[in-house]
Amino acid sequence: MAPCRLCFLLICLQPGLQNVPASQIVGSWRYDLKTLKLNFSPSIRKLLPRSGSKSKDDLGAFSGSIRKVMGHVTITFSPDKSISVTMDSPKLNVKGKWWVTGHKVNTVMYTSKQTVPSLDYLDASGRILAKFEFKKVGTGSAELVRR
Repeated sequence: MAPCRLCFLLICLQPGLQNVPASQIVGSWRYDLKTLKLNFSPSIRKLLPRSGSKSKDDLGAFSGSIRKVMGHVTITFSPDKSISVTMDSPKLNVKGKWWVTGHKVNTVMYTSKQTVPSLDYLDASGRILAKFEFKKVGTGSAELVRR
């Protein structure tokens, strides 16, 4: 076998470079709120009282409201490569398409206002790590688990 072909095969067979099979992704998922991490931007922190427990209480209440909303989200990856993000209250039903590149689950939503997290499939746990950014609010991450 020619050296170039051998190098190509070795590179392609390395773990992490192969696409995760779609069958690992297809199904309904929810956020595991135990893994939710939120990092609020300085502009949000500036809106809260500057000292004392009131500031921590307000930040905790804000975190709690985000957790409550995320707890009702269902993300469904269909075999036809369509995706839907649904929630009962407040009402949400956003659709798009998805595909896999390596361990990254790429999504494009049909509503331009929809914030789309970065999604990475985690082999060891069979979960999907979602990393998101809320404009002017901050960043966060949480793992998706099967519903």
